[in-house]
Amino acid sequence: MRDESACVLVALSDVQFLVGEAATQVPWHTTAFVIALIHIAKALWTRTAAPTPTFVDTLNDPNLSDVVFVVGSTGTKIRASRAILASASPFFATLFSAKWSDRDKPVPMPAWEPTAFSIALVHLYCGWVPGDEVTVAIRQALTKLKVDLDAMDLHAWDNLLDLAGMLERPHLASAARDEMIKLLDNKVAAITA
Repeated sequence: MRDESACVLVALSDVQFLVGEAATQVPWHTTAFVIALIHIAKALWTRTAAPTPTFVDTLNDPNLSDVVFVVGSTGTKIRASRAILASASPFFATLFSAKWSDRDKPVPMPAWEPTAFSIALVHLYCGWVPGDEVTVAIRQALTKLKVDLDAMDLHAWDNLLDLAGMLERPHLASAARDEMIKLLDNKVAAITA
C-alpha cells in the first residue's frame, strides 16, 4: 500500500521524495536529505494508529449492495457491491460487464459453499485472509455472514482454494492451502499420538 503523505525511494546516489504527483530529487549526502529523513521518521513514529478504512462492514447490507448471489445448494443469499468486486477481481469485472449485467437478476453460484464464498468476498473487500489477525470489523463481517472459521473442514478449505483460483487471488489460495495443511497435520498428529 502506498502512503500518499510521504514515500521514500532510495537509489544509489539520491533520494526521491514523492508527495502526491510532485517529486523532488535530493542528493543523499546533503543536509536536506538528513533533515528530511528525520522528519519522515518522526512523522511515522508519532503517527497514531488509525483504523484502515474498508468497506467490509457494507458487505451483505441490502441498503448498500447492488448484487445478490444465490450461493451453494442451500441457496444462501449474499449481497455485495458490483463496483468493489469488479475492481478486486477480473472474474467479477467480466461477469458484471456481460451476462449478469441485469441488476435485478440474482447471480447463481451453486458450486461454491456459502462459507467459502463469504470468506472470498471479505478478502475481495479488504484483503484479509484466514490466518491474518481478525479485527473487530472482520469479526463482525464474518459473524454477519455466519462464518465460523473453526468449524471449517478440509472440504470447505478446498472449496475456498478452488474459488481463490477462479478469482485469481493467489494470496487467498495460499491462505486456504495453509489452513488445509494445519488440518491435515492435526489429523496425522491425532493418529500417531
